[in-house]
Amino acid sequence: MEKYVASMVLSAVGDTLGYYNGKWEFLQSGPAIHKELAEMGGLGNISIQGWKVSDDTVMHLATAEALVAAGKNPSLEHLYSLIAKNYKECMNDMTGRAPGVTSMENTQKLDPGRPGGWRIPFSPQAGGCGAAMRSMCIGLRFHRPAELDTLVQVSIESGRMTHHHPTGYLGSLASALFTAFAVNGVPPPAWGKRLLEVLPRAKAYVRDTGFFVEENMGQWHYFEEQWEKYLAERGISDGVSLPTFPPKGDSDSTAAIAACWWGAIHGFQGINTSLYTHLEYRDRLEQKVTAESGLKSFVLKLITGRVCLIKTERSLRLGNTLPEQRRNVTGKLK
Repeated sequence: MEKYVASMVLSAVGDTLGYYNGKWEFLQSGPAIHKELAEMGGLGNISIQGWKVSDDTVMHLATAEALVAAGKNPSLEHLYSLIAKNYKECMNDMTGRAPGVTSMENTQKLDPGRPGGWRIPFSPQAGGCGAAMRSMCIGLRFHRPAELDTLVQVSIESGRMTHHHPTGYLGSLASALFTAFAVNGVPPPAWGKRLLEVLPRAKAYVRDTGFFVEENMGQWHYFEEQWEKYLAERGISDGVSLPTFPPKGDSDSTAAIAACWWGAIHGFQGINTSLYTHLEYRDRLEQKVTAESGLKSFVLKLITGRVCLIKTERSLRLGNTLPEQRRNVTGKLK
């Protein structure tokens, strides 16, 4: 269970570091970030007290709390309504967290109290990373090979609640699927190739839903082509070679996702406790989940429906906040 806890906590740590209160999120030079970090004393000597989590963690928690509330064998329709409700509500917790324009605008279209109100129309512009940054916990919850169809469905539907475009919601699938791979001990060099093997299943699901099928199928090729190109550029098309890649990108989202996978594989191994002692949102998470579960200890029910005890020093610290918009400086929208 420690690895499940670590995956959630370290995801928030990665987000916090990558965001650095807005200073590093879109700093495109990895070496420049590493230089600044070294000047601050390095990871082993800094405290993140006063550093905020970004919109990534707020929305990841919204996903996780919906999975908790849905219970062990949820109706997917009910789960989707809970996720949509949480996504709308978490937009009230975004001041100073730089939420993406796509997420901000499209959560306003959700109507979780109405049947099917968790669906929004297709959008040609909804291709950012805002769906990918919040879906890792879906891979924790539905990690078993027999649950692959459920993982595909939940990651896609939760993703297209705000990012109804294949480039957006297939990012959600990738984050969830790779988290499940991490839990199951699949070697990371194999993950990219394995995603290509799952894409036909995802495509069939989207087609079978009958919801904006023509629009989705018309744009499907881009993600597939770019993913194949990515695997080739990184030298991992064969599923066994070690990757090469430049250290740049959307720092908080990259770190939030990657750190979640580290936690799922390694737990807290190699992580200095100072990095999460003052992690934002601990109090709110304890109060929120305790209230939902009726337990005296802070617990997070993920994955198998079992209870994960998380009231330890390796917990999340949460605070209170509200919404502001921002556009990714690279021109993409989260």
